[in-house]
Amino acid sequence: MSHLKIYLILLLMTASLAGYSQEKWTATFRPDLNFLTTDLSNSNTKTGYGFEVTASYSVVTNLEIYTGWDWNQFKGDEFLATGNSTFKVSGASFGLRYLHPISSTLRYNIMAGVILDKMKMETSSGDLIADSNSDLGWQLGTGITYIFGGNWQLQPEIRYRFFST
Repeated sequence: MSHLKIYLILLLMTASLAGYSQEKWTATFRPDLNFLTTDLSNSNTKTGYGFEVTASYSVVTNLEIYTGWDWNQFKGDEFLATGNSTFKVSGASFGLRYLHPISSTLRYNIMAGVILDKMKMETSSGDLIADSNSDLGWQLGTGITYIFGGNWQLQPEIRYRFFST
């Protein structure tokens, strides 16, 4: 067998392994809608919104490890008597997600992880009122995943996040 044929066979084997390993990775963009469980400084805080970007890797069948970054903001009427202000939260997350198949296109998931978030309060003109250090917390969540179109999925989740800042 010529060297060229051996190189081609090795190249094809390597390419197929790389393609298989890529099925273990998932990238996610998730818009967020947030509800505070406690009011901040009697501020009549409104529902918040934001987004999260995560990457996950399937370590074994039905179990993923994930990491990500999120940004969220809330509007309030009277943050610390400063008038209309904005409360912003951003940070990193890391954890595990268990995915249990229900059918070939539907599964439910349970996730748990840690978060490292930082908070800022700004006036409506953008002046900084307060800024926190990064604070360690945790999150729990559950949801349903609907798989369609091969590599696309719809994955609504509900989460509870806690951090003490």
